Amino acid sequence: MIISEIDLYEKLKEKLGEEEAKALVEFLKQQAQSEVRLVVEEILQKIESALEEMKVVEQKSVEEIKAIVQKAINEAADKVVKDVDSRLSEVQNKLSKLDTVAEKLESIEGKLAEINNKLDQINGKTGGLKGLMFFLWLLLMGTVIFDILLNIPATQKVILQAIGGGSAG
Repeated sequence: MIISEIDLYEKLKEKLGEEEAKALVEFLKQQAQSEVRLVVEEILQKIESALEEMKVVEQKSVEEIKAIVQKAINEAADKVVKDVDSRLSEVQNKLSKLDTVAEKLESIEGKLAEINNKLDQINGKTGGLKGLMFFLWLLLMGTVIFDILLNIPATQKVILQAIGGGSAG
């Protein structure tokens, strides 16, 4: 039950007298204020303690978050480095294959040049031979045609008159 200061003073005044009632009420008031201060101080101390604990927890949380973020960054960086290394290796392999292909092309070009030179040499050597062969072929065809014409009686007379200067008989 809560009783007001005035009601308490009135009841004590009836039993103890005015001066003693005032002193007792004042004493009780001071005691209550002292108790309230103690309770308030205890509450404030608990609040400060809780705030310090929260600050420590927050600091630990921030450090844990930093560690987690740093770990994630390191893992991502490692993954990127590995990915770049593998792609770089693939590019180097492709470049070495291109170098090999280029060397083979140069080798083929050299061989083609050698073949062309040999063909030119063969053509140079056989050019006169071809002309001679063509001439002999023409001579043979002429002989064959002449022989055929000599076997035909009508042309035989004409040919013999042409060879003999007109006196064939």
